[in-house]
Amino acid sequence: MNVAIADQNRLTDHPSEAPEHECALQLLSGMAVSLGQDVDVDFLLAELASGVRRTLDADRVSVLLLDNADRLSPAVSVARQHDDGLWQSFRQMPPISLDDLPGARQALSQGAVLVIDDASASPLVPPAWQRTFGLGSLAIAPLLIADVPVGLVAVDYAQVAAPFTPTQLALFEGMAALAGIALRAGRQRSQGGLHPVSLTLE
Repeated sequence: MNVAIADQNRLTDHPSEAPEHECALQLLSGMAVSLGQDVDVDFLLAELASGVRRTLDADRVSVLLLDNADRLSPAVSVARQHDDGLWQSFRQMPPISLDDLPGARQALSQGAVLVIDDASASPLVPPAWQRTFGLGSLAIAPLLIADVPVGLVAVDYAQVAAPFTPTQLALFEGMAALAGIALRAGRQRSQGGLHPVSLTLE
């Protein structure tokens, strides 16, 4: 897959326009329609990351995809505010081997959203990522194709965030499921590689 940077005007956040569930439903509906058309899957992933960030009011949303060696590699990043230094750091982060993170493979295989209240105390967060991005709390949703993990979507906050509501977690899980469908469709159309994409939405 070849990533094209999406139209930032189209993806600009408008946090006061609608309640979170309405924003999410609009995003899900739009992506469902797009999946039936010949729309670039990388744009869809960027748009989905934008919608997740807006819906959950996160500081950053990142998509990491598994390579053939079962390593998570940076693919897409959407931030509340532009920081070129952090974006370059994201691009240059080495792949994360699942074998280096106790419980990571099992967590992805369960297919449910995982909430990490304190990233600094979690064995699932590599120390290098914690140091580089100053992560506070996280929510991670697996990306699945035919129930097989192919990556994850990570929502992060610089500070420890308020507890997620059941509605927020359900919406996040639904968005991740749709991302898995988009990836499956994209892999059927293309055998190319995915290059990291960054979008600033505010």
